[in-house]
Amino acid sequence: MGGKQHYGDLFQGGKSEVNTGGGDFAGRDQVRGDKVGGDKIAVGNVSGQGIAIGSGAQASVTTGISGAELAALFAPIVQAAQSSAPEQRAQAVQAAEQLQAEVAKGKEADDGKVAGLIEGLVGLAPGAVSAVATAFGSPLLAGIAGPVTSYVLRKLGLKQ
Repeated sequence: MGGKQHYGDLFQGGKSEVNTGGGDFAGRDQVRGDKVGGDKIAVGNVSGQGIAIGSGAQASVTTGISGAELAALFAPIVQAAQSSAPEQRAQAVQAAEQLQAEVAKGKEADDGKVAGLIEGLVGLAPGAVSAVATAFGSPLLAGIAGPVTSYVLRKLGLKQ
């Protein structure tokens, strides 16, 4: 093979040549890939619910049980608590209200707290046993009962 091989700048007769060795030559900025004028958002695998992606995106997710459904499930429990012995009535009603508030959190409810509130309520208002069994036997609350709550319900004879 003939010819000269030269690396770097070569000046000939007032002209300049740049040997790039086969690469690209850019007199200004060289952009490779995507040219993005604003936010570039790349998203991989995403799962779940209520996902918002992008500038200014928003998502809203409601967890738990609706107020009307919860009130209907807890009406017999609160009524049983109100029917308990006068010296325990205030505590029983408070336990029923606390249980309702915790269960309203849905899957975010503290299983240990729910179990303790059920035990305390049934101890204060024995007449609430069947109301608790009915409520936690419903499909809405059955999914909320974790292992500790399930244990307490079985211990009380309310669940198999």
